[in-house]
Amino acid sequence: MSHFDDERPEHERSRVDTGGCTWHESRPYVNERTKLESERNPATPDDEDPWDFTVLDYLTELIELIQGNGVAPGSYFAPMGEREAVAMNPKPWMGEFKVTGIARKQEGGKRKYRLYFAEPDMDTKAVLGAHLSHKKANHLKGTVAGTKVPLTSAGQTSEVVAAMGIVKRWCKQSNVGFRTHP
Repeated sequence: MSHFDDERPEHERSRVDTGGCTWHESRPYVNERTKLESERNPATPDDEDPWDFTVLDYLTELIELIQGNGVAPGSYFAPMGEREAVAMNPKPWMGEFKVTGIARKQEGGKRKYRLYFAEPDMDTKAVLGAHLSHKKANHLKGTVAGTKVPLTSAGQTSEVVAAMGIVKRWCKQSNVGFRTHP
């Protein structure tokens, strides 16, 4: 499917689909990315490469695509906050990219990273990297009667709410509006 054959409803699409966007970063996003860049594998603390270098590579390539030719339909989820029943007015339209990190024995497996992004109302096709978060593998599933089951989505909801708050603050400080959730 080409970018132009995208059959998703308009409210599920983003300007990242067609690219040519200007990438902006919130302070919380920068702080989390910096932490990720400085994190080293405790088994090889002298290794100069970040532990989750594949996630960092993904984020770098993703930003290049957003600024360049755009991302493939279906590579992100949007709008966020609908499934989580977030009560906020006005509610920023938000998208979510997901990427899986490397296995971490002490955390029970691979981390699941999420990059939340929004669309500020600016002269350019602006995209804001609002929030970068992760879930540890041992927090993704619990055991009930000996069976692995997903844990509550309360953590996901709190991350979406936090990201929306970041968008609202960043846009207010930048004196711009933002695309709202329908």
